[in-house]
Amino acid sequence: MRPKLRTVQVAPVLPPALEPLRRLATNIYWDWVPDIVRLFARIDAEAWERSGENPVALLGAVGQERLRELSADVGFLSHLGRAEELLLPHRPQERHRVFSGSLPRLGVDTGE
Repeated sequence: MRPKLRTVQVAPVLPPALEPLRRLATNIYWDWVPDIVRLFARIDAEAWERSGENPVALLGAVGQERLRELSADVGFLSHLGRAEELLLPHRPQERHRVFSGSLPRLGVDTGE
């Protein structure tokens, strides 16, 4: 009998102050903004390289102690705030449209 292998994805527990990192990591826009790339490298330069410069993999590899340190680092939090502002225009918008018109009548025109 062969062992069953499964892939398990581990999501880091981010301190509330670092929650914007998750949004940044999952929006491909980060790849075009050097300041955001530097932010991820700043978390842990060696882990950033090992992850293949993949922010989602990086966040999964960084230890909780390092995340706690970053959540208390005023300079890092300032950098994170700037990065989040850069991302705002590129975040998907929730599209909730309320229809307020009338629908055309669909069907066979009987000439009536």
